[in-house]
Amino acid sequence: MEKTLMPMLLWLLFVGVMLYFCVFIPGKKKNKAVRKIHDSVEVNDEVITISGVIGIVKERDEETVLIQIDPNGTCIKTLIYAIQTIKTKHAS
Repeated sequence: MEKTLMPMLLWLLFVGVMLYFCVFIPGKKKNKAVRKIHDSVEVNDEVITISGVIGIVKERDEETVLIQIDPNGTCIKTLIYAIQTIKTKHAS
């Protein structure tokens, strides 16, 4: 019985290691990149949200941003986590 149990345990260990390298490590890298984007958002950056709204950041605090979405001054307040990409960084 022990002879048949050992290959099964090795196979399970192999599957676990492959799952770790194929799923968890790329997920960690993606989360790190997204966190870097969220941390770098500043006032006057042009951003795109996950819903496709394009606008300019007018205010920012820890978890929310105020985004101006048209030249008339219409703004929406959203969570920082809703920002997908920074289209244009403001000139420092």
